[in-house]
Amino acid sequence: MACDLADAAQIRAAALELGSFGDLDGLVNNAGHSPFKPLERVSVEEWDRSLDLNLRAMFLCVQALLPRMRRGSAVVNIASTRALMSEPHAEAYAASKGGVLALTHALAVSLQDRGIRVNAVAPGWIDVSGLQGRASRPLRLRPADHGQHPPAGWAAPRTWPRPRPSCSTAGGRASSRASAWSSTAA
Repeated sequence: MACDLADAAQIRAAALELGSFGDLDGLVNNAGHSPFKPLERVSVEEWDRSLDLNLRAMFLCVQALLPRMRRGSAVVNIASTRALMSEPHAEAYAASKGGVLALTHALAVSLQDRGIRVNAVAPGWIDVSGLQGRASRPLRLRPADHGQHPPAGWAAPRTWPRPRPSCSTAGGRASSRASAWSSTAA
């Protein structure tokens, strides 16, 4: 099913359609958008689009799907390390992903009495070139990019290995084995 996450009416319509499948065990909220350009060139519309897609949509999805979530369900919000350490020209992205962390905490507190766990995962760089039709071009990060995530005593490679798509971290957060906690993981 296709849905524009910036459109509250489409989110509500998608939630109604999903309701025909019965109760939900989990929800993974994952969206990422930013103009990534100098602050003085970011329009209000671009700022709003980033916050609408990266933050507001998560709130709306939880709100719309909450009636279908039963005790023991889980919500996993995908934040970003940009919420806590940023880079130039990422104001909208950083602000929205910081908001995801705050929203996650608030939802965890609000939904705990219903037995619904809410957690966030804050990954670093993710190569999405394949999704953008550029799979033949490997992701090339700058030394400054690697410097934002330096393990002690480790020298960054010239190119970053392309991670394979995986939901194991989000899946682990949604697992019933994670029933005793709500947190954020980087």
